[in-house]
Amino acid sequence: MATMSESLRTRVGTLELKVPRTRDGGFSPSIFERYQRNEKALLASILEMYVSGVSTRKVSKIVEELCGKSVSKSFVSSLTELLDPMVTEWQNRSLSDTNYPYLMTDVLYIKIREDHRVLSKRCHIAIGINEDGNREIIGFMIQNEESDVAWATLFEVFKERGLQGIEFIISDVHKGLVSAIRKLAEMPSTFLKEYPYDSKACETLDDGFEDAFRYAVIGNGHHRLKSTNLLERLNQEIRRREKIIRIFPNRASANRLIGAVLMDFHDEWLSSTRKYIKFEH
Repeated sequence: MATMSESLRTRVGTLELKVPRTRDGGFSPSIFERYQRNEKALLASILEMYVSGVSTRKVSKIVEELCGKSVSKSFVSSLTELLDPMVTEWQNRSLSDTNYPYLMTDVLYIKIREDHRVLSKRCHIAIGINEDGNREIIGFMIQNEESDVAWATLFEVFKERGLQGIEFIISDVHKGLVSAIRKLAEMPSTFLKEYPYDSKACETLDDGFEDAFRYAVIGNGHHRLKSTNLLERLNQEIRRREKIIRIFPNRASANRLIGAVLMDFHDEWLSSTRKYIKFEH
């Protein structure tokens, strides 16, 4: 029977396969399907290295050592695009199944190449503590600036996804954040839990936003909500991976890497058996 040679890269090296030729071209034995899964495992390993902060150059060298044949940096870069639909689906997932009494927000400054220039962009990130006391990454959004419009856009997206029941928002003093929260408080919605609106209290927030919220949560004994340390640690993990790239070639690549990193932490937090906060019922 006539055969044709096919090379297949796997995690244990490159295999030279002799595939029988049939008249209809439909020959596909079960053992070949198993080899295909090994190839997928190799691709998954490449993606895992990328998310862990290994540069595309180093990934190429590692694959060459494992398989005996090199892969180009452009191949590794194109492979990472497989993460895009997964990140997009995660970014748009529904949040309507539970309430999130506490929301932590922060902004990360990143550099993106755009229109032949290197521009500074803002990555808005939010963590939610749900009514069971578990932490989740609510989402993130890369925007051009940090302003009340940018924050309002972020909150509007969260609201459309079903985020509700917020009692406190914990954050550093970010430009436009208090103004965006005030606008939300004035609108009838389940996004923010309803409390009497006090203009004097809002002035206090403008003067000392972080201190005001620190005081607000002390009475509940949730010391973990007195700062944004949780988000700062998360930002450090993003920075550790992002500094290898330094300048993202485009917005899509920034969204891809940051989204993949946040997804990993989100899944890790969900699988934890320890509650981040124990509510008193």
